[in-house]
Amino acid sequence: MGAVRSIAVTSRNAGNLDVFNVGDNGRVFTSWWYQGSDWAGGRAIGGFFPPDAPVAAISKSPNSIDLFVTGNDGRVYTSWWYEGQDWSGVNDNWRPIGGFFPPGAPITVASRHAGNLDLFVTGNDGRVYTSWWYEGQDWSGVNDNWRSIGGFFPAGAPISVTSRHAGNLDLFITGNDGRVYTSWWYEGQDWSGVNDNWRSIGGFFPAGAPVEAISKSPNSIDLFITGNDGRVYTSWWYEGQEWSGLNDNWRSIGGFFPAGAPISVTSRHAGNLDLFITGHDGRVYTSWWYEGQDWSGVNDNWRSIGGFFPAGAPVEAISKSPNSIDLFITGNDGRVYTSWWYEGQDWSGVNDNWRSIPPQPSGRAINVALESFRCHTETDEAGADEPYIIVAAIDLRSTVNVGGFGLPIPASRAFVYGAFEDVDEQETHQVPFQPVWGLNGEARSLQNPDDTIFLVGLMEWDDGNAQALRNLVAASVNSALFASLNVTDRSTRVNLLMQAFNGALQTPTGGPSTDEWVGLGQELRLVTADVILAETGGTARRSLRFQGTAATTRLPSPFAQRPTSPVWTPASGRQHGCRPDVALARRRSCSGGRRR
Repeated sequence: MGAVRSIAVTSRNAGNLDVFNVGDNGRVFTSWWYQGSDWAGGRAIGGFFPPDAPVAAISKSPNSIDLFVTGNDGRVYTSWWYEGQDWSGVNDNWRPIGGFFPPGAPITVASRHAGNLDLFVTGNDGRVYTSWWYEGQDWSGVNDNWRSIGGFFPAGAPISVTSRHAGNLDLFITGNDGRVYTSWWYEGQDWSGVNDNWRSIGGFFPAGAPVEAISKSPNSIDLFITGNDGRVYTSWWYEGQEWSGLNDNWRSIGGFFPAGAPISVTSRHAGNLDLFITGHDGRVYTSWWYEGQDWSGVNDNWRSIGGFFPAGAPVEAISKSPNSIDLFITGNDGRVYTSWWYEGQDWSGVNDNWRSIPPQPSGRAINVALESFRCHTETDEAGADEPYIIVAAIDLRSTVNVGGFGLPIPASRAFVYGAFEDVDEQETHQVPFQPVWGLNGEARSLQNPDDTIFLVGLMEWDDGNAQALRNLVAASVNSALFASLNVTDRSTRVNLLMQAFNGALQTPTGGPSTDEWVGLGQELRLVTADVILAETGGTARRSLRFQGTAATTRLPSPFAQRPTSPVWTPASGRQHGCRPDVALARRRSCSGGRRR
């Protein structure tokens, strides 16, 4: 399974839900629901983290939420909210609380009471580290003082935690050998797993696979994990008894899912458990248990409750009351979808009726423009490097006025940035504002990102004619666009357009030396979160990297501090100057590379 965006959700009371995720632009977004109102939000609340990194969220009291993310620098960052106040982390003021972990590593958080938080993360060395907070004190782990509590596991492996009462914590993790390991803490005692004394409780699963733990009562714990064979396995513990899964006696409760796929579990009361997982076919499946009955999903009878999502994508489940469950998942289009259940009713999302929640584009006008590019490796040719960037912008929902009616006819245009003279190694070049969406500085609405296709290519100028090549690209892409009018699948259409685009880039337009193209063209793919950020006055930066046989050009993202290429940013309504270190304009980004 590839990286799929994780979602965190909290419920501060039976009439509230708050949803959080890190977008693929590294920002944290939130949406919220209150009983009697529709979903609202899609608000960016700052930070700049690894794209789609998991965010941990917890409500330690009915009027507070705390968020945690592992940054690009391996530090853990936090932002908090109290009723009547704004988020502490807006304007990128997320507070670092130390540590040095794999960028984007999942953090597990528990709150044993309203004045406490405990964090857990697996380090680069495979040890489990913890930091804790008590009201009136600072975090124990500031200044990189996170405490190692032992173990030797896959770097960044997810940890599951339960707190059965205010004086207890139980941790669970899957080791390099596929066994599930546990360590426990009781007030007044140290962790059982220090000095690498984590206890194996059996099983044989994918190394580092997420194990889901829940305490449905103060004297019980239930564990769930997806095996190498795609079955869901469980092991349980009751006070005074041993783990049921010892000696590899974990029980299979059916299903056939991607190996190691994450499972989400809720307990609405002490006699109930509900499980959720995404299948190979992208459907969400559920199995339930009631005291005195067996699991509904045994013998592979897991029930499909609809949807069409990335195979094995994490589902987040929450029970905001004893008679309700809400599910959240990220779709193939990057949007957050939800389905809900109330006792006595069926799931809202059956028959693929999952509902997308904010953020949704409002239709406000934005621009998309190249912001800058960086040369990482200079060519070894004589003379200066003179790269230029060609972009084909395609509007699949363009209309032409015919007799007073809007006739849908896709449209495309081609643009040239450069050539840029005397480009040296390790130089970043800012680019004068020239939008490829919202032409002539006139911003345009972009309601659905899937309705646009941006194809980007990088060229090295020798003796060719960049404008002639632009015209050739425009003609080739336009011809392919009309040849694909009956193609409804977007990815198929993009492939056809890209073939025409690459073919044009390889066509000589001058001499005696012809311009060189740097690698294959790439699609700059916009997603909903970028458009939302642009519409609300932010700058959504994206990047592409191009690498030829002997040189590389790319742009370091101003927030991620990682190498990228030319940047494209949607700006709203008016022209914005380049701000490489702040995100103020309504824009979007992409980048280019070069060859020598």
